Amino acid sequence: MRKTVVVEIEKTFCDACLRKGEEAEATELLSLATSVEGASDRAWDLCLTHSVTFGRYLIDTLGMGDGTVPQAAAPVSVPEVDERQDVTEAEPEAVAEQPAEAAPVAEVERKGSVVVAGLPDDYDVSDYRTALTNLGYKTVHKAQGDTVGIIVGTNGANAIGKLLDASEKTLPCLDTIEQPGAVRAAVSAGVLTFPHSVPAVAKVYAVRSTEPEAGSPEAIRAWAKLNGVPCASKGRISSKIREAYKADLAGKASAA
Repeated sequence: MRKTVVVEIEKTFCDACLRKGEEAEATELLSLATSVEGASDRAWDLCLTHSVTFGRYLIDTLGMGDGTVPQAAAPVSVPEVDERQDVTEAEPEAVAEQPAEAAPVAEVERKGSVVVAGLPDDYDVSDYRTALTNLGYKTVHKAQGDTVGIIVGTNGANAIGKLLDASEKTLPCLDTIEQPGAVRAAVSAGVLTFPHSVPAVAKVYAVRSTEPEAGSPEAIRAWAKLNGVPCASKGRISSKIREAYKADLAGKASAA
């Protein structure tokens, strides 16, 4: 005789599935034991699917439990994009034309220095010095080792003293008062000449620079030195020397 007996069977369901409103029989138990006194252990019933899923999470995070360090996930390969596709080829940039280099300026040959005593009638101060520099001469106020001559003009500061110094050094002279336009002609020709004698120019310059009635002591002493007349370099000039100086000026003025 058969008899039907109802037997209650207790099933354990997956906690993860129950949270989603599903029922799946649990096959694994995930538990976390604690050693803290008074704290209870934690455990979760999991189905096979969730057991595998959470097991992977733990392995990826903590390793295999035997000291093995979890390996980093393999990098995802991204296919390279050919940047040349659908890109309009850019035109080459125009290269700026480089300006032509200026031709080197020929260096002026240096010919020494010249003493300048006054200005010629056809130049001002700046143009005069520039013209001499372009000819290759350096202008100086007193004769130096490379001085080749002296140029005399009008209104020269201490011209008599410069002429006397040039005379002692036997330098040649260019008298631009006697020879007007000589410097400009030299610039045009590219060569500077000194056709005059310094002592002769000094005597004439003393006449030019001083009026007979108002001769300065410097002019009288310079005249005396050039003419061999004894005269002290300082102090009062004797009347005899003054009279001789005036007579010489008067004679040269009448001869002119």
